[in-house]
Formats: sequence, structure tokens, C-alpha cells
Amino acid sequence: EAPLLLTTICRDWRRVALNTPRLWRTLHIYLPPHLNNRAISRRAVGISTWLGRSGKLPLSISFHIRSQPMRTPLRTGTAHPDFFDNAKLLISTIASFGHRIGDLFLSLPPPFLKMFDEISGRPFLVLEHFRVRDANAYNGGYLAWNPEGGHDDLCFAPLLARTVALRSLEVSDIHV
Repeated sequence: EAPLLLTTICRDWRRVALNTPRLWRTLHIYLPPHLNNRAISRRAVGISTWLGRSGKLPLSISFHIRSQPMRTPLRTGTAHPDFFDNAKLLISTIASFGHRIGDLFLSLPPPFLKMFDEISGRPFLVLEHFRVRDANAYNGGYLAWNPEGGHDDLCFAPLLARTVALRSLEVSDIHV
């Protein structure tokens, strides 16, 4: 994928690509449930490197976690035993760039939305566009997280309170 593809053409293209911050300001991150600790550590380093190349530009980040490989709402998943710790590492990595995130899309199950809020902690000073959805509900699996069916609070609400420049909010597949 671009811009990585541009770095493989020749030395000059690599130099130009690596020194063009606008190419590195957008990133989609997906955490599948089966990755081991080593793969997650490499992914965290890759995220830091990628976003670091964006200089001081505002960032656009899409972060998707599907905690369980679900086909039906009641199926139990086969997530890696360290899945929560792995998610925490990636969330911490993203949160370290929180002061520069201008567009954020979180497609996470409620426990991870709550974790994102707790880890990020600081204000999102330039966040203008925020989209959020319960990834498991989107995939038809929210009952696996809460047997009573639904959630008793909006896990992302405290994060909203820390956005000072928010202009648009899109919420989908969140059950309250």
C-alpha cells in the first residue's frame, strides 16, 4: 500500500516518500484476535514509525478491533490469551499521538472503547471528526460481551468531554 509502495521503487523515490509528511498522516489499524505478542510489538513499532513520519500534521486514524471471530451473537471466540494486553499496547501507541489526531474512527467492542478512554486520558485538542461503533455489534456479536443484551453506559462519553474542537460525531451500532 502507498506510501510504503513508493519506498520500494528506487532510492530517490524512497527518500522523497520518507521525507513527505503528508503521505504518512493517515493510517488504518486492524487488530485481529489471533496475533501473538511479537507480532503486536512489531505492529506498535510500525504505528509509531508511520505516524512519526507525518511530522506535526494532524492525523487521521481508523482503529478496528474485533475481539472475537464471530458468525453469530452467541458464539464464543478464540482470541489469543494476551489479547487485552496486546490491545492495550496498540491503544497506548495511538494515544501517544492523541494531541495530533484530527479525524478518529474507533470500531471497537465496549471494553476496548472503555480501555481507549482510560489510556488516552488527555484532551484531544485538534479532534474535529469522531466516528465510533461497537465492532462486535456491527458484526452481530454484542451479546457475547454482555449476556443481558446491551450496555449500561456510553463507553466513549468521557472521551467526548475531552474534545475541544469537535465538529462532527457519528455513532453507530452502539446499544444502550
